[in-house]
Amino acid sequence: MRQKYDKSFAIALSNIAKGTMTLEDINLLKSRIVSTESLEMIEDAIMVFRSNAEVDAYNTKILASLNTEGATANAYDFCVGDELASIKEKVLSNVKNLKTTETYGLPLKI
Repeated sequence: MRQKYDKSFAIALSNIAKGTMTLEDINLLKSRIVSTESLEMIEDAIMVFRSNAEVDAYNTKILASLNTEGATANAYDFCVGDELASIKEKVLSNVKNLKTTETYGLPLKI
């Protein structure tokens, strides 16, 4: 957990996930809101977004700004068990069409 040194922030994030935010959690989060301009000066800021699409857009922006060579890694999925080969092929075909949120955060390509 990235917030291990900030217990109150970690608790607030946990409470968001559980839908049990307290007034203290809300005030803590409000105290940490900064403008986009200020954010660019804070290199190691923890970013909290409302959606995975916003996370993806931010990550894409940051990766595009790097002056380094990139690489792509493709997932290699396989099935184990005694099922028929045709069933395994269908499962593997279906997995390729799933969103990352449906694969426990495991992307097809990074």
